Amino acid sequence: MFKRMKKYLYKRMWLMCLIPISVCIMLVAGKSSSLTEHVFSDGICKYVIQAVSTVTGLVPFSIAEICVLCLPVVLILAVVLFIRNLIKNPVRRKWIVYKAVIDIVCIASVLIFMYVMFDGINYYRYDFSYYAGFEPGKSTVKELYKVGEDLISRGNAVREKLDTEDSDGVFILGESMGQVSEEVLKAFDNLSEKYPVLSGHYGKNKSFLTSKYISYTGMAGVFVPFTLEANNNVDVVQYNIPSDMCHEQAHLRGFIKEDEANYIAYLACMASDNPEFLYSGIVQAYICVENAIYDENQELAYKLSENISEKMSADIQANNEYWNRIENTKVGKEVSDTTQAINDTYLKANGEEEGVKSYGLMVDLLVSGYRHEGFFDK
Repeated sequence: MFKRMKKYLYKRMWLMCLIPISVCIMLVAGKSSSLTEHVFSDGICKYVIQAVSTVTGLVPFSIAEICVLCLPVVLILAVVLFIRNLIKNPVRRKWIVYKAVIDIVCIASVLIFMYVMFDGINYYRYDFSYYAGFEPGKSTVKELYKVGEDLISRGNAVREKLDTEDSDGVFILGESMGQVSEEVLKAFDNLSEKYPVLSGHYGKNKSFLTSKYISYTGMAGVFVPFTLEANNNVDVVQYNIPSDMCHEQAHLRGFIKEDEANYIAYLACMASDNPEFLYSGIVQAYICVENAIYDENQELAYKLSENISEKMSADIQANNEYWNRIENTKVGKEVSDTTQAINDTYLKANGEEEGVKSYGLMVDLLVSGYRHEGFFDK
């Protein structure tokens, strides 16, 4: 029995070694952003991600979602079979338990290694501002207000030309989700002409089949490093969807930090030839700016919002009502609070000290981008 156990261990030792290898890679990555960027993020990992995501992208539904939905059944069956084997083979119980422990460790090793290589390591790569050519700085309320005015002006103009609406006059997409996913790839192709680090052939975004229920978690999308899929909640008010898809696509392309993904999503929407993408990026950027102003000066935020057109205002109001309906249910509040707490812990564990507040740091990048383009000198 001992020889058999030893032989089984040796055969799987290479998989178990992935845990210390993963730890070493993370330690090295934390010491050298240059090494992380050139060897992993913009090197080996980028090409592997493109290859795998292109393949998984051929499947029209989210593989990760199906796996999660099937996981409880698989776990129950595994436990039942494990107990059944223990009962039927009392003499081999030590071997059955030993084998199960080794297999669990091996599975965990593979998952940890995949997370490190396709997600975790990218927290230590160069900031996107390195490629943008500017250092993000703090913004004054005056600068925020001017950017907000510009976003409103542009948003009003684009919204006036969009004629696809529901019976309440709220904007809806004029294309299917599959077509929107195709537009995301086109937008990134356009954007990569200016920022080559975002170039490459990646899989399309997937729409959650359970989007209605995903909303109860408060999530608009999820990048899954194990299947290398960019997944999106498509039950939300539809002006959000193009920008949300670009956000998850930014994660797929190696920029994991939330503030950077938000800013890249804005840039991708601005690079798109589709006016629905322009509108989505502008409105989401405006909401970030208005929230930042509101935290500093509520009256100024209300004054800024008075310039929003009726159509754009109706869209934003519909979005607020949608999330209020979700959060006002008992299930929605409890699940959303739990998900936010988990997400906050996850972000902080990966070096984003602001936790979930890091979603608002996109404003500094946005205003710095305006500053870099000479907007405030006009």
